[in-house]
Amino acid sequence: MTIATKKAVIYCRNACAEQAQVTSQIIKQETKCRLYADKHGYEVVQAFHDDGQSGMTMNRPAFRLMLITLLAAPEPYTVITTAMDRLSRDVNDFASICKIIGGLGSELVFTDDEAMTGRVA
Repeated sequence: MTIATKKAVIYCRNACAEQAQVTSQIIKQETKCRLYADKHGYEVVQAFHDDGQSGMTMNRPAFRLMLITLLAAPEPYTVITTAMDRLSRDVNDFASICKIIGGLGSELVFTDDEAMTGRVA
């Protein structure tokens, strides 16, 4: 009997426009997410990076690509990110993101606040 591996995507975002700081912060976020994935038995399918993008809008290239990837996935993937504010800094947008991701049968995981982790709807 084969145990199915849980699939996940990682989302990282930083609004800073200074390239060196953006790269450093994105790498730190992805590293935290990959460590979490390894510890909890997730296979990371893809990592998405929005470098120098504001969290006050959902109109971000990597974020949109992540949603398309989730929609096209053959099974629900878990979205791993470091904190809620990496997904959005706008409460209404965050609620919309939760509805979209939950509607796809996926769940959100926050490495910095595991109490917020779980299925969203």
